[in-house]
Amino acid sequence: MKKLAGISIAVLIGVFARAQNCPAISVESSSYEVPMGDTLVFVVNTKNAPANITYNWVISAGTIISGQGMAMIRVNTQGLEGMFVTATVELGGLPRNCNSNASSTSEIIPAAQLILSGTFTSGQELKMLFRNSLLPPN
Repeated sequence: MKKLAGISIAVLIGVFARAQNCPAISVESSSYEVPMGDTLVFVVNTKNAPANITYNWVISAGTIISGQGMAMIRVNTQGLEGMFVTATVELGGLPRNCNSNASSTSEIIPAAQLILSGTFTSGQELKMLFRNSLLPPN
């Protein structure tokens, strides 16, 4: 019976030691809210990861502009207003017992728009205000 207990403890120690070699994985986005048309950036953060890991990204909406196979991707958000974009990365080259994926989500909000307000007595005043708002300050 003592021999069996010793083997069980050795196995548990071995499993714990292997789990300690697993990297911490997280994904961060450039912002939780991104205006439509802006580029959305996702970056994977790994702590204690081996040098030979590979990256495979999948996104829920939009198009990956660049970075597939790397630790950072850029996503085109054109036409995604009101949607949420989730990027999930799967890391290759990790031990089997390690978690190999992580994800992050950002909301695509309406693009910024120029809004003029005020009280105008003529169309000419509105034209002047609009024209002056587009000119750089002196």
